[in-house]
Amino acid sequence: MKLLLLLNKLKVIVFSIILVAASLPVSAQTQLVSGAITDENNQALPGVNVIEKGTSNGTTSDNAGRFSLNVRDEKSVLVFSFIGYATQEVIVNDQTQFSINLVRDITALEEVVVVGYGTQEKADLTGSVASVSSREILTIPVERVDQALQGRAAGVLVRQNTFAPGAGSVSIIIRGLNSINGTNAPLFVIDGVIGANINSLDPLDIQSIDVLKDASAASIYGSRAANGVVIVTTKKGIAGKATVTFDAYYGISQATRLYDVMNPRQYMEYVNDARAQNAGAVAYPDIDGVINQVGDGTDWQDEMFGQGSQQKYFLSVAGGTEDVTIARLADI
Repeated sequence: MKLLLLLNKLKVIVFSIILVAASLPVSAQTQLVSGAITDENNQALPGVNVIEKGTSNGTTSDNAGRFSLNVRDEKSVLVFSFIGYATQEVIVNDQTQFSINLVRDITALEEVVVVGYGTQEKADLTGSVASVSSREILTIPVERVDQALQGRAAGVLVRQNTFAPGAGSVSIIIRGLNSINGTNAPLFVIDGVIGANINSLDPLDIQSIDVLKDASAASIYGSRAANGVVIVTTKKGIAGKATVTFDAYYGISQATRLYDVMNPRQYMEYVNDARAQNAGAVAYPDIDGVINQVGDGTDWQDEMFGQGSQQKYFLSVAGGTEDVTIARLADI
């Protein structure tokens, strides 16, 4: 009898525990999704914004076009957006891996460029503007901003001032050589700061470069715009978790197409042969084998044009909240 009462009490305790467990709230579960983003040519797209629709949860694709993000559940909607490409929305469902192919926005005339007082649609512009996006800058490794402009902006000449390997002295010429004694350098504007030092900026920190090439820029910047204006917009962080990106660069530079010149011994033999052909006196008599003793001498081209090398390391941290965003890039 006592055993039956004990068993009944245990049943009541077990039933109470089940009721309590059923009444406890279920902890929120997240689902990790990842994938790769490419363009219409199946090339990786870095810097694409990936946002969970209706939230501040987001990330950006890395240099290989890959991304990963924790979303609430399978009903979440991922929004993929990038400048110059049509925005795409995808429902997560039960997928964890995505292959996203963004297509260019056919309304190319509606692209936005930076023009002094803010931004403007290309269709409304009356002046001549050349634009270079961050995607174009990332296509090949560049160490300086002038290298990012070289060959990418029509009507913009980037000229090397010195031919020493690895030298960074260059001139950017937009409207030709306007002055004999004065400077022909354009006005640089970085995030609204007029006259900023372009050499203090890293190419990987650039979102876009807009070059105002004609005289209409003078209506905004005055006489300082006589040689054109280069407007640089840097990257901004997006609301969501912090993103850390590391990039490394190493390059070698050397002179090409050097002259194939004779060494001293070859030169002495050549002069002697030339004079002998013209019945002239030998210029360098080979007394006691002096010609062979001269040897190869010094190749002054090799001494002057040595091999140069450059290396640079970039570490960037981006993120923020709805009200404050941070994008910081530092050289190591």
